[in-house]
Amino acid sequence: MPAPTLISRDSLSALRAALDAARPPQISKREAVRAVEGSLRAARDRGCPDTQLLEILAAHGITITASTLRSYLSGATPKVRPPRKGAAIAAKQSLDDAAPAIDHAADRRSTGPANGDERWGSATDAV
Repeated sequence: MPAPTLISRDSLSALRAALDAARPPQISKREAVRAVEGSLRAARDRGCPDTQLLEILAAHGITITASTLRSYLSGATPKVRPPRKGAAIAAKQSLDDAAPAIDHAADRRSTGPANGDERWGSATDAV
């Protein structure tokens, strides 16, 4: 059996530091606005209109609308919306496809009286 590979404590410490410093390569627009929120508020306080702030953001790859900017700066959390109707229909369809087919017409045919059963009468009795 081969000898186990040993890792030095220094290597482990360096690995831990690298993992702690790791950040995702990209962030969402909301996160980007949140990261510069203080600067945006300071610019507003100096009298910069939202249109100017939006132009500056767009120049740096953050294209959002004025209402979105106001929403981000208000601190409102994103609303969780229920699934769209189409998604619900598709989910039901996939359940229907997975379920065994049931012949309801055969059930209806078998619930009536047997042929010749007098208690139910016949179509000619109604005349």
